[in-house]
Amino acid sequence: MTAEAAPRPQSLARAVVAGMLAALVLAFPILWIGFAAMIAWSGCFIECGTPDRGQAVLLLILIAVLLVDIGLWAMAGLRRFPPVITLIAAGPPVILGVAWLVGTLSGAY
Repeated sequence: MTAEAAPRPQSLARAVVAGMLAALVLAFPILWIGFAAMIAWSGCFIECGTPDRGQAVLLLILIAVLLVDIGLWAMAGLRRFPPVITLIAAGPPVILGVAWLVGTLSGAY
């Protein structure tokens, strides 16, 4: 006979806290990427140049991925989905952190 696995406990408060913490952590990168996308789309910052709309669209896609990531963190906090959701949700912040660290250490920023 097979025993059914007990359902994982759900907590709405934990989901809200996880979503809000993810929003707080990702708010700064989302705002800076949005600023870079605006500059790329218009081509103007201090002086105007040729706009790069392709780069702007890629940056907007990155913003969309980060916004979806906030929802994944909330779902992981709810514990309604498998633990692999937590690993998937951890990907974008880790990638951003590594990119920032490499850029800082190489003197690119």
